[in-house]
Amino acid sequence: MAKKAVAAAELVAAAKGKPSGLPKELGAWFKQQPKQEIARFSALARKALARVKDTDASELRQLWQESDDKQWMNAIVDLDTRLR
Repeated sequence: MAKKAVAAAELVAAAKGKPSGLPKELGAWFKQQPKQEIARFSALARKALARVKDTDASELRQLWQESDDKQWMNAIVDLDTRLR
């Protein structure tokens, strides 16, 4: 579930004009979507990211914490910033 929340948040950030590089497979689809409608989900996406970052609530977060890799958390913080 957390992976889907992060992917959806990336689409919202892209709709707000702050993409991080969407896969080519999404490019054609994304161009046809109503960006303003998607961008309206920014607050919800930030709420979902907060849950993803929560060690107690997110298994994905726990797995990355075990790996001691700061790159993942940096990417999530960057995504949260792009959603503002």
